[in-house]
Amino acid sequence: SYSFRRCPETFWECGSGECVPSETRCDGLQACSDGSDEMHCGLNFCFFFFQNLHMVNLVA
Repeated sequence: SYSFRRCPETFWECGSGECVPSETRCDGLQACSDGSDEMHCGLNFCFFFFQNLHMVNLVA
């Protein structure tokens, strides 16, 4: 079976049907109105988030 992709290749399709840039997926900031771009991110997201939080705290 074929699935119809609504968003361009370099975009993430939100659960709500919106298209957001793929690089906004799991970046710690909600890009989709339903927050689906930040769901099911796993450990890579946690490492990225805390690494960046630590870097921000060092600068502040």
